[in-house]
Amino acid sequence: MVTFRCNYFSKFDKMNKKGIFLILISVIISLSSFGQARKLLRFNEVMVQNDSNYIDQLGNRTAWFEVFNSSYASVGMEQMFITTVDAHKAISDYNDVPAAKKKEVMQEFCKNNPDVAYEIPRGDADTKVAPRTHVVFFADGNSTTGALHVSFKLTPGKENDLYLYDVNGDLVSFVKVPATLKANNAFGAITESYWSKKSELDKYKQALSTMKQKLSIAAAMAHSPKLLLLDEPTGGLDPVAREQILDDLQTFIEDGEHTVLLSTHITSDLDRVADNILILSHGKMRIDVEKDTLLNEYIVLKGSPEQLEQMQPEDILGVKKQAYSFEALCVGRERMQEKYPQFVCDSADIEQILILLEGGADQ
Repeated sequence: MVTFRCNYFSKFDKMNKKGIFLILISVIISLSSFGQARKLLRFNEVMVQNDSNYIDQLGNRTAWFEVFNSSYASVGMEQMFITTVDAHKAISDYNDVPAAKKKEVMQEFCKNNPDVAYEIPRGDADTKVAPRTHVVFFADGNSTTGALHVSFKLTPGKENDLYLYDVNGDLVSFVKVPATLKANNAFGAITESYWSKKSELDKYKQALSTMKQKLSIAAAMAHSPKLLLLDEPTGGLDPVAREQILDDLQTFIEDGEHTVLLSTHITSDLDRVADNILILSHGKMRIDVEKDTLLNEYIVLKGSPEQLEQMQPEDILGVKKQAYSFEALCVGRERMQEKYPQFVCDSADIEQILILLEGGADQ
């Protein structure tokens, strides 16, 4: 939940700053919102024979494919499924499986058929895809290398199918790569596959939706309310429209007589407008600082799972454990670097802070 601060709330008077407003974030993320965003993931490009293109972290060139997040919200791909066969047909009587059991059935299928099916593991930040960006998976058949290395391979000179399934087993995206694809050429799935065959009407629907959203906000501000409540005002908008709305909201509060209370999952909006940030997680206030302090003093320490035991629990605000490493959110850059010189120390952005706080809360 995000609040634009003004003088309307006297209990925040001690934080008054001209032209500055307070952002409140409630990290109670709607599962349905994430589910809808996952359904907007699409296979983007596929390269079956890679002799001179992408190189993985081990210095190898292998087949790869991109998954594009066409939504305007970050999407976590963990526990989604990628296969080279139609899992719904390959699994006996799949359509008769109860909805509550389909995830379990898909997991079992991936476990028993790693040469054609892969479940994206939990606990890897690389599988979180930012809005309107892509993530690259390497089809090298070596899933132990990392979450972005799938357990199957693609075969040059043959037709290759790729299926992307949601965590509940629903098909999200499909692409058929022709056998005629030349070496070092990428197949543009979004422009050349089934998923591109959408009506041009979709573009007009999106434009009309954007206009309607902007008009609704303008109409609400026309009454000059002391308190304006907005739910995801920039959700689903293109970057230009989102920027225009944020500019309008900033102008609306400049006189110090208005407050805007809004909810958002788009952390880039916070980077754009926030001066003070208060983070609520599971009903508890976890952080209440100025944004500059948050970005300068809150850090991520990285190391091996064994090294995590060397840290004192009171120094850890949140932690995300992975198979071969961990990421711990801490506060006090200089103090932490002096106390734990053996760890890698990285700056943390708002989105990463939220993820690690939630990971810490879950564990």
